[in-house]
Amino acid sequence: MKEWIILHELRSSNSDISKEAYKKVYDEYYKLLYFICGKYLNNQSDIEDIVIDSFVSFYKERYKVNNIKYFLVTVCKNKAINLAKKKSNYELCGDEVIEKTAYHSDVQYTDIIEEIYKCLSKEDASIIIEHVVEDVSLTEIASKMNLSVNTLKSRYRRSIKKLNHYLGGKYE
Repeated sequence: MKEWIILHELRSSNSDISKEAYKKVYDEYYKLLYFICGKYLNNQSDIEDIVIDSFVSFYKERYKVNNIKYFLVTVCKNKAINLAKKKSNYELCGDEVIEKTAYHSDVQYTDIIEEIYKCLSKEDASIIIEHVVEDVSLTEIASKMNLSVNTLKSRYRRSIKKLNHYLGGKYE
């Protein structure tokens, strides 16, 4: 998906073109946003509400958005954290995320996430998922975990090697 084309289409005065572009964005990012919300919330209804609300916010702000994925992930994550805090239920759900996302995700994606959690510690798995899926920089993750960037990079590399060895080319 060429982002600048989609953004141009979203901003189009032709409502049919704009609707089609919005559908492309929704189809592209729904699973990712659902997964991200699942890290912070454990109620399926709340997760779905936050995901939909994130897309509504995106549509309202489409003229200001320069990076679709960054905008959606940031808004979704912030909304999920705020709701979790409001409900006094702020905890990462870990393995429950896999169960909650299973019926919205394709089987292969869910299988890979399960394999990651089987192979690595929860902390190492979350580093990989945050960096690869959520597109969080290693510097930000290191800061959040109170680790030096070099330590986190080494840990990330070791985890990737371990994961590659464990999966043994199952998923290519």
